[in-house]
Amino acid sequence: SHASSYEDDPEKKLVQLRECNGTLQQAKDLIKSMEVEVRSMDPGTKREMMEKVGQYKKTLASVQRDHADTQKQAEEEQNTLLCGSGQNNYGEATADQRGRLVAANENLERGTSRIRHAMEIVAETEDTALEITEELARNREKIESTSNRVRQVSDLTGHARRLIHSMTKVRPWSFFPLTNNQQPAT
Repeated sequence: SHASSYEDDPEKKLVQLRECNGTLQQAKDLIKSMEVEVRSMDPGTKREMMEKVGQYKKTLASVQRDHADTQKQAEEEQNTLLCGSGQNNYGEATADQRGRLVAANENLERGTSRIRHAMEIVAETEDTALEITEELARNREKIESTSNRVRQVSDLTGHARRLIHSMTKVRPWSFFPLTNNQQPAT
């Protein structure tokens, strides 16, 4: 990994780790897209592909944990360097430097917390949208099935109507042969 090659320079390591954030987000988005795509597949293929997507999700989660651990370690190394770089004559960081560092870390933590919360909301919204889409697909199938049944019933009733109409036009005595060319009295 590139992060380990910058072991002596925490700043370069943090730059690489920040670049990895975008790549990890792209991987997460791709996995979500795969999940959506798999949902529209036939049941046989769907099961197999869902297993693969599950494996990808586990791998991504593992990589994200490793990334977070490495980033935390790099930030700690950088903080150590920052606190140690502004030493006074007695070898201690000034109180002002420490105060600014604490304030900066608090701001970063609040920002990170807001971003995580927003990402959770987006994920929940996306899950809800997927569920609604699936429900709409099921409803569409039901409507199409019902429409086909109505069409069949309509065809049957039309056929029955024609049959009844043709039966009422036929003269009842035409079914029984009359002898000597007798016509029924009308």
